[in-house]
Amino acid sequence: MTRKPFSSVSTNTKSVAGNCSPSDYQIVKLVREGHVEQYQVLVRRYNQRLFRIARSILLDDQLAMDAVQNAHINAYKHIPKYQGNTGFLTWISTIARNEALMLLRKIKSEKLVELNENDSLTVVPINGDSIKDTQRDPEDEFANTELRAILNSNIDSLPEHFREAFVMRCVEGFSVRETSDILGVNAATIKTRVFRAKTLLHDRIASKYGAKIYEIGGCHCDQIVVNVMRLIVA
Repeated sequence: MTRKPFSSVSTNTKSVAGNCSPSDYQIVKLVREGHVEQYQVLVRRYNQRLFRIARSILLDDQLAMDAVQNAHINAYKHIPKYQGNTGFLTWISTIARNEALMLLRKIKSEKLVELNENDSLTVVPINGDSIKDTQRDPEDEFANTELRAILNSNIDSLPEHFREAFVMRCVEGFSVRETSDILGVNAATIKTRVFRAKTLLHDRIASKYGAKIYEIGGCHCDQIVVNVMRLIVA
């Protein structure tokens, strides 16, 4: 894949074939042709959705951001091999999930080593800085803070399989088939997991609540875009 020079990170997507909203296919095609700078459009487009998937596994904001960044870089490296049998979002979501699971296994392994070395049963929690959207209206942020905390806390408390399925189907709006492809289980299992998740959450995650959960925030989205593009063109 021949690379064209990359000068800066921009949020402008109008340069793609004069289209204000280029399709994933258009962008992938341009990236394959060497227009590396266009990859940032895909990074920014799917940062939030991938972050929620990773966050549902890792339960930590900073770790989820690391997983998303790694997923974008991995996807870029493998774009020449991307066949398009599934949508780009499904494809990169699978990569992000795998990155999050690998990171989770690494963390668990490190915790186990720490326990063995210290001969202690105390597990040191891994804390990440909370991601805040500095561009959100202060009044809206204040009104939603408590509700968002309740939603996040209760979703975090779900068993991992239920939590993943719930976030993908009910938060991100993936279809049953897409969720099935990403998680590698059949559609009936996805439906059961979502149903069980809703049952466990009761009315706390009813559709009437409009608060956003696992918010990545504008400045952090920009940070991932910059990091990914720098590593790609390095």
